[in-house]
Amino acid sequence: MPALGRDVKKAKEAMINMVSSAMIQEPKPSADGSADEFILQYTDMIQTISATDPEFCLKLALYVRADLGLRVSANLVAALCALNENCRPYLCVYLPAIINLPTDWLQIATLARDIGTQRERDAGIIDGSRTAPLPAALRRALADVFARFNEHSLAKYNKEAKKPKPEDADGASGGDSDDDGAPKPPYTLKQMVRGLHISRPASLVMGLVGAKYPRDEAEFVRSGLAQEESKTFDPARANTR
Repeated sequence: MPALGRDVKKAKEAMINMVSSAMIQEPKPSADGSADEFILQYTDMIQTISATDPEFCLKLALYVRADLGLRVSANLVAALCALNENCRPYLCVYLPAIINLPTDWLQIATLARDIGTQRERDAGIIDGSRTAPLPAALRRALADVFARFNEHSLAKYNKEAKKPKPEDADGASGGDSDDDGAPKPPYTLKQMVRGLHISRPASLVMGLVGAKYPRDEAEFVRSGLAQEESKTFDPARANTR
């Protein structure tokens, strides 16, 4: 067996053992995306495996989530795959199955942002006042997954609606911040919807961002609500939240 093949085989075995050990205790990634030992180990294994079999890493993340029921480990592996160029083409295939809840959706995005930002700061690509944007492939996959959520699940996990927080201006797009390198809070549903420029389903998006009901029938049609279940304009709700 060629040297690369042996390295890949060892990396796969090590990665399987590592995610299996999470059944005893799930990892707790640092809030600032700093290089925890297990993140470094996962990164090295994914880098080695993705050279010949990038799909394996996301298959493993799906197995960990669906069969072992390990949420954090699966989301961490998925986020690290999003930061690996070889794995990115498979995100749209596997993320819909890995992500079961809005909290999974938010955690994968937050982990990818924090780890990606720390990497770029360490490499001198960005300074401490900037946040790395989410990879385009991850943004597309997350936007596709959003359409599967319903009003009940989003309301249950919409913490911003329960406790107002200052709006994070850079959203999922990256950019400047005023925190001078301090750890950023996890993404909220509103920030993600705005940062990913999600507009459908219109009723869910309008509810999350606090948009008012259309003022008239023409605005109702433009909003996209006419294409959803409620196809008739309700004058009694005009210009209300």
